[in-house]
Amino acid sequence: MSTIISLSLILGTLLGLSELSRRYRWFVFAFYAVMPILLFQVWRASGIDGWFEWVKLYSVIFAVIWFTFFRYTELGTKNHAKFIVALILFLNILEAVVKDITGLTVPHILNALAGIFCLLTLSNWRKIAINKSCQDLVWPGLTWFWIIAYTIWNWVFVYLNFIQYASDHIAVLLASLVVAFFKCELWLQSRAFILGAWMMYFFTFPNFLNSQIIWLPENDSTRWFVALVSFGVNLAQLLFHFLPQRTGITAAKN
Repeated sequence: MSTIISLSLILGTLLGLSELSRRYRWFVFAFYAVMPILLFQVWRASGIDGWFEWVKLYSVIFAVIWFTFFRYTELGTKNHAKFIVALILFLNILEAVVKDITGLTVPHILNALAGIFCLLTLSNWRKIAINKSCQDLVWPGLTWFWIIAYTIWNWVFVYLNFIQYASDHIAVLLASLVVAFFKCELWLQSRAFILGAWMMYFFTFPNFLNSQIIWLPENDSTRWFVALVSFGVNLAQLLFHFLPQRTGITAAKN
């Protein structure tokens, strides 16, 4: 019961921060630009020294700031700015793929391949745009199948590399899925807000977070199982993405 309450609190808080960030640009700059400056010394003293965590922290903060400028300035109409939005997501996935590869086990490699499948199926970046009615960043090219495959891959990545936070990341990843349930095109925007808030919390209160760890079962069998699920779902998504196009080309030729 306490686990459900804990994950529900994380989910609700992240959804609230995402909605505040979506509605108020002043909140974005106060929370994601000013606070990182004020908290820098706290983060330095956090004892977190892994390259991946630091790269992830600042890359996602940059993503939030860039997305906000994209939403509220003429950048929202520029192709190079749209490409940078897509590139941010591409590099975000690539960071984790590199981390997985360094794990040097078969489950890590399988999940790294799943991440590569995610990269190969990113498409239609030129369709990234601003919803003029509410200034939301939307990417129609991200389908439900891609988002679900990404979510499974990302959770397996956390499970294999940071098992102590795997339970919390159920709520972190679910928060973006809740937003996508109502409007699939908003997933990337909400993912940036939510992951940015979570990483800032992670760096600011590491001792508290570590004292609240909910451990999941971990052994060779579970690692193989989750890695195979991630690989299988993302392979299916890859085939679903490319085979209809090839079938259409063949039909057109005939």
